[in-house]
Amino acid sequence: MRSHAASARPSWRLLAAGLALALAVPAAGGTRPRFEVAVTDQAENGIPILSTTPRASLDCHSRIYIVVTAHGLPVGRHVLQVIWINPQGAHQERTRYLFYASGKRDRVWAWLKLKRPGAGIMDRVFLGNRASGMEAFIGEWQARVRVDRRTVAKPRFKVLC
Repeated sequence: MRSHAASARPSWRLLAAGLALALAVPAAGGTRPRFEVAVTDQAENGIPILSTTPRASLDCHSRIYIVVTAHGLPVGRHVLQVIWINPQGAHQERTRYLFYASGKRDRVWAWLKLKRPGAGIMDRVFLGNRASGMEAFIGEWQARVRVDRRTVAKPRFKVLC
């Protein structure tokens, strides 16, 4: 597995996702930043694209993105952490990313790329079975999304081949 995180300037336009969750988390100084969290496997030039039409499942061979849009996060450094929990309930990966917030609208994301173990290559090549070797990844996943050690969302999503 491989995971990574990145951020985008607020001027990049991405549509609000049907999977978005708007959650408020108290911050220092009494302000309450608001977070929208979405899951997608669609991207263009490495930048996640959020659709207004939610997808029922994500492709096991694509990068899976958790996109966090923060509104009103205090200016300065922050930490995004995503814990990826596989269908068996085990922690598959952990992504940690330091980012700088502008204090207005900031977008940051993490991604996970599932990789097939060595077994199952013969099935995939000769029988055309895309899911061969990926069985442990198929099913309902959960992610724990944290900003500055505070859980802001626990999105669930399905992965299919």
